[in-house]
Amino acid sequence: MLDQQKACLEILDSLVEKGVDITNLSKELPRKEYNAVRKRITRAFGSVQTALKEFGLYETNGNPCEYELYRCFSINEIYKISKNEYEINNLRNLYNLSEFEFYRISKEVIFELKKDALDEFYRNEFPDNIKTSTIRNEFPHIWNYIRTIYGNIGNFMKFYGTPSHIFVEYDYDRYNGKAIKDGYIFEGIVSDVFRAIFDNVKSQVIIEDCRPDFVVGGDWYDAKLTLGTVFHQRGTTLKKYLKHTKKLTIVYAKGKCRPFESDGARFIHISEYYNDLKILGRDDLIERCETFLKSLNDSMAVK
Repeated sequence: MLDQQKACLEILDSLVEKGVDITNLSKELPRKEYNAVRKRITRAFGSVQTALKEFGLYETNGNPCEYELYRCFSINEIYKISKNEYEINNLRNLYNLSEFEFYRISKEVIFELKKDALDEFYRNEFPDNIKTSTIRNEFPHIWNYIRTIYGNIGNFMKFYGTPSHIFVEYDYDRYNGKAIKDGYIFEGIVSDVFRAIFDNVKSQVIIEDCRPDFVVGGDWYDAKLTLGTVFHQRGTTLKKYLKHTKKLTIVYAKGKCRPFESDGARFIHISEYYNDLKILGRDDLIERCETFLKSLNDSMAVK
């Protein structure tokens, strides 16, 4: 179908949505608008009647059911919706549907398939490929699906309960000497918090090829200044540690979000331990945490 024909059918579709009887355009539209529409349709199809037939207004045998429509599409290995032309042609012939009419009644199915494609993409590609640049360059169709379904990538990440400021906007190249120093300071804070709350806290325990910052009972803990460093493409913490434990918790300082799980590990902001410290009367440790967070130019966790 030519582009000008598709454009004309889209005009008819928009008129239908406005409640216009497109079988009687001369009476439904103002004369000037009718003449403009008629001329454009005639140039594309030869006549208005032919256009209406291609639109699917006449001589259809009903509409296919949802199941039949789903058979006409699939999600391929790169999470792109692909068409099964054989099934589409069979369905169009069976119900005597024009090409435009077929895709018009398939809109809802395609919309749902886009959501399914995004779901598969998130579950298979998080966190490595959930980056704005990666999606735009390597999965441009996913970028379009996100905009169609969620409006923007921030809303997409929010739907899955994932902090977009960490996985989408984080600049991994800012890691420098100051960050390393702050990381050691934070590890010391976490150590004091844990020793106030838990019994038998072990530090820097070597287990196989791993050295978790803390081991409490059978649980492993690692302190990270910034959560994004865990998901850096060169980072090996998760992969390496989860070979030896199913109870790994990452405690972090910058960019507070609600606790969440990913790739078998749990991620908790240091402020999640404030209630335990209050019960123990250790407001001094809470104040120490807050002073440190302010030094990072991070918003205070207690807000």
